[in-house]
Amino acid sequence: GRKWPVVLDPTVAIGPDQITDCHIGSGPLADTSMCNNEFLEVGYGNSSQGYFVRRLLMKFDLSAIPQSAVVREADLKLTRKSAGQVAATFPVQAYRVARDWTTSATWNTSGTAAWTGGLYGPTQIDRRSVDNTAAEVHFYPAYLVQLWVNKTQANQGLVLKSQNEATIGHARFASSTNTDVASRPTMSVDWTVQHGQRETNTFVSKPLTDRCEAGANVANGNLLVRCQELSVGGVGQPVQISRYYNSGNGPTFLNRADAPLGINRWRVSS
Repeated sequence: GRKWPVVLDPTVAIGPDQITDCHIGSGPLADTSMCNNEFLEVGYGNSSQGYFVRRLLMKFDLSAIPQSAVVREADLKLTRKSAGQVAATFPVQAYRVARDWTTSATWNTSGTAAWTGGLYGPTQIDRRSVDNTAAEVHFYPAYLVQLWVNKTQANQGLVLKSQNEATIGHARFASSTNTDVASRPTMSVDWTVQHGQRETNTFVSKPLTDRCEAGANVANGNLLVRCQELSVGGVGQPVQISRYYNSGNGPTFLNRADAPLGINRWRVSS
């Protein structure tokens, strides 16, 4: 069978085995855990217990993506299993969950601490319209995935909620344990290797000569060398000429020859 995560460098497919999900409900289900349910529900509508709000929680295992990665795109796919009560369409919002939670989560608790309907926000990550046609729905949380990958934000997952939880409209999606394997949620993350030095990088540097210094990115091994070749003072700005080596840059070729030049990956700056 298929093994998750599937890595197609530089794309990582986060499969159902790397996703923790559940939905939580207000009112009569506020103290009931639904984290091992076959379905995930979002919105507001009626049931045998009466009218109540449903919100959807999801967490993702991103360990297959290096901390130094630059996330280009993230595509979360959910498959609708039934329309629920939807007159036409209703908007569903995605927010960052601001407190960690367990599979014991309910409307009233994260599984470890009290909350009300989940602690989230404040910035909307994405918003998509859900209609009464059973189909795939895609959310694109690339910005948030980047923060999780480089550990700027704790990876505590997403909450999906109806924008207007006083208006009737709810939908049912397949969960990560749904019996229809093809309908289970997945997230595809397209990323690239980050080269060069940024504020978020940790470099170990060492002087080579009185004019050259080398530094290595401890996360991905990217090697940078800078050599100041000339500095001439004068009126206004001084004239400076430096050479830079970046192991992440492509090789430089002479007249499209197969062999790289001796100055492979060096650049001159003035």
